[in-house]
Amino acid sequence: MKRQIEDAFEKAKPVIGGALGGAAVVTIAGFAAGWVVTSGTLKAEVKDARVSALATVCAQEAKAHWLDEGKKLAALDGYTNDKREKLAESFSMSVRDWNLESSVQEHCNEELQEAIDA
Repeated sequence: MKRQIEDAFEKAKPVIGGALGGAAVVTIAGFAAGWVVTSGTLKAEVKDARVSALATVCAQEAKAHWLDEGKKLAALDGYTNDKREKLAESFSMSVRDWNLESSVQEHCNEELQEAIDA
């Protein structure tokens, strides 16, 4: 009986090794391809989505306000532009408990620049 168990174990070694190796490869591939999401990755993606959505609204509102005042978009052009930065700052939304205001302002400024370039 003991010999039969040893023989069965010897025959199963390649199968067990292949299963463990396959599981390791699938796990590594899953993380590398982004199929498996950790809680840290999820939090970062949620934050990026919030910032992107709020920055888009900020840029649209800021651009509309600027144009409603009869000003030209060309006045906001340039790599660094204090007017554009102040406009983005005044229209960036302060969302309590999310700590996103500076990120929204930065992305809003970038979106305003892209709107001018378009």
